Amino acid sequence: MKKIMSTIVIAATLITQSFSGAVLADSSPAADLSTDQLLIMSNSTTAQPSSDIADIIKNVQEILSTGNIEDPSTLITYFNEFKGKISASDEDTTAANISATVNAIHTFKTALALIKDNKIKNQVIQAVLDIEGAVINATYSLKSQSNLLIAANSAVIIVEDMCDIIKIVGDELTLNNTVAIVNNSLDIFDQCIAKITDEEAVVQAVNATDDVMEKASSFLRSLNTNNQRKFVGESAAKVLATEANILKNIKSNDNAVALTEVIPTIINLTNQMIGNSKNAEVAQMAAQNMAKYLNAMGSVIDAMNSSDDKTKFIEGIKTEIDGFLKNSLLENSEKTAIQKAVTAISEKAKTKIVIVLYVNNPKMTINGAEKEIDPGRGTKPTIVNDRTLVPIASIIEAMGGTVSWDGTERRVDITLGSTNIKLWINKLQAQVNGQNKTLDVAPVIINDRTMLPLRFITENLGAEVGWDGTEKKITITYEK
Repeated sequence: MKKIMSTIVIAATLITQSFSGAVLADSSPAADLSTDQLLIMSNSTTAQPSSDIADIIKNVQEILSTGNIEDPSTLITYFNEFKGKISASDEDTTAANISATVNAIHTFKTALALIKDNKIKNQVIQAVLDIEGAVINATYSLKSQSNLLIAANSAVIIVEDMCDIIKIVGDELTLNNTVAIVNNSLDIFDQCIAKITDEEAVVQAVNATDDVMEKASSFLRSLNTNNQRKFVGESAAKVLATEANILKNIKSNDNAVALTEVIPTIINLTNQMIGNSKNAEVAQMAAQNMAKYLNAMGSVIDAMNSSDDKTKFIEGIKTEIDGFLKNSLLENSEKTAIQKAVTAISEKAKTKIVIVLYVNNPKMTINGAEKEIDPGRGTKPTIVNDRTLVPIASIIEAMGGTVSWDGTERRVDITLGSTNIKLWINKLQAQVNGQNKTLDVAPVIINDRTMLPLRFITENLGAEVGWDGTEKKITITYEK
């Protein structure tokens, strides 16, 4: 899946450099964090972890490099030292400590494969869980946009680690602790991205959400009990709702277009969450939040300048959702809420046309661009029996319709979409899609130009018409 990253740096440079040369036993090389997991956005120089954290990591790495963990007591002692040292006096260092610690745990996780004794393995896992709990607590002190993103990405890595650790747990207690850590990590992730307001940071947060939802979906598939699925599913649904809120901060066209590549993936992963939950309550919550999420996309679409971009994006969303609803086992009420959200999005594809005319003025504006109402002839709107009459052709063409003349019947035919209007010169009778209508004023010919009742025609074509009596201004608003 493609990631859109604007300003990126590698977090905790000192630690990543020290890890690059470290190798466990030949049978188990040290795990490498993926590029996506290491990349974060920063608008300032990334702080390095504190010296005591760096020293502990160095000692841990020396133990891991031997590939021999038959006696984990020293290792566990070092890991216990982490818990009181992750939070630092300043925020930037705390964020660097969090990133370094999570990276160390991620590397350490691979060593679990070297431990054969389940009792020892669970002791080490418990130590890892305790450290990750301390990492989660440390994130509460973060406030800057870049540091919040560091914490959010750290939470993604923790969830991924738990997905792997759960495969090697030896008892129900450790399993429940693992579920609790995932739940806490999703909660921290949710709190971090909820504070994201900077537009560039929102794009990064969406990328991180993509990752964490994928990991949560995988984790759900591995759980055995409905209660466990419920805990994780509720947290994941909350994350989705939070992302829906931060999407409202997207204002630039470039960022909006970039997000079109990520958002459909989130929808797909949410679909998986619903399917994987195996719990009706969680599925209902996920469906409700999907509807909120789809509604929030409206602000992203509004930021797009190109109608082609809007249409392409919307059609992609509709295709995905239609396929999902067709095969979904959700209740009809939940399906209806999602479908309403998709319908609302579809409305965003419409192009708004605003036409402004003035009585006795031969010119009009179409979305701010000035042109003649009756090109080359100077014909002006006029009022007859309190109704405005105009030469209609240019107006209808601007709305996307056509106008034709039947000289034999002295009839004007106007067509726009599925609507057809017929009017006859000097007659008060008209037809709209074959239905007879009575006009307030008849069409007339003035100076060899056919003048038609503006409000009757435009309103029957689905446009809104406004009148300013002081300025004698007519405003026609039409969405096509």
